Amino acid sequence: MISQGILENFDDIAFACGSGATAAGLAVGNYLNGSKLKIHALFVGSDAEFCKAAVNQMLHDVGLTDVRSEDMVDMIESPENQGYGVYTQEDLDYFIQVGIDTGVIVDPTYTGKAVKFLVQEMNNHPDRFKGRRVLFLHTGGVFGLYDGKMDNVLKEHEMTNRVKILYD
Repeated sequence: MISQGILENFDDIAFACGSGATAAGLAVGNYLNGSKLKIHALFVGSDAEFCKAAVNQMLHDVGLTDVRSEDMVDMIESPENQGYGVYTQEDLDYFIQVGIDTGVIVDPTYTGKAVKFLVQEMNNHPDRFKGRRVLFLHTGGVFGLYDGKMDNVLKEHEMTNRVKILYD
């Protein structure tokens, strides 16, 4: 992305954070490349203290002992986060609406929660972000869609982004 000049189009990078591995990788890459992007880890499965410790350990492991995770990553905890794999009916409706509006499928375990939280943060705390050009990294998580909990929500909407839902 750097060699293609893509990152010049963004001020911030945001992503769902569970274990801290993505945060550590992006922090190290951003630091070593001298990038001026602001990195935001949106906690959806664990608490910030756990991830800070994990990222700090990973930084130490690669020889970056003069920096701390707190200096490299904006670690954002949602007061609404119920924990890993826990979500409400309202959350499921929101995730479906994201798919309808954007064509991007988000799972209820990680990515959907992070998208919802990112939008809330951008609306309620815009000063937290370096700019308005935020790149959201979709890290996958589609397996959270296979537990059947989204089935009824999909049937209620009948149409999702011009794709007809077929009933059994």
